[in-house]
Amino acid sequence: MKKLLSIFVAVGLLALVGCGGVSVQRDWDPVYDFTKIDSYAWLPLRATPNIGEARLKRLVAAIDTEMAARNLALTADDPSVLLELHVMSELRLDLNQYGATADWSKDSNRSSQLNKGSLMIDVVDAETRELVWRAVADGKVEASASPEQQTKNFAKLARKLLDKFPPPVK
Repeated sequence: MKKLLSIFVAVGLLALVGCGGVSVQRDWDPVYDFTKIDSYAWLPLRATPNIGEARLKRLVAAIDTEMAARNLALTADDPSVLLELHVMSELRLDLNQYGATADWSKDSNRSSQLNKGSLMIDVVDAETRELVWRAVADGKVEASASPEQQTKNFAKLARKLLDKFPPPVK
């Protein structure tokens, strides 16, 4: 059963994102000079059992597209920053209560299990190796997305994750 659940999560992780129900939190170093960033490279991608190689490639391509839209070049030679990707998922109990009945009847309450996925992008200064920016997206995992829909969903997710990168200069 656990193996079946892992496969189910792998099929849909971060197809999480028809993007409507995804929440994104961001944090960054307020004294870091983001104006000096002109290029990036990826830190080695860690094997992630919940996403699979094909989905990981689609996700990285979507992030690369968003970075290019910010005039940031992907390079192996002396990048300004390094990107690191973390993908996580977990099974959660979803309790739904309908109405304000006092008898806890079957009609007013139910529970179900849902998969919750998280994607984190870390931006690390290439010279100092210090974390300077992070975005984390959380949402429900959609298990039935086709490869084409996943590509669209990953594009939406990357846009949402990186919409405030780099942060505004004060």
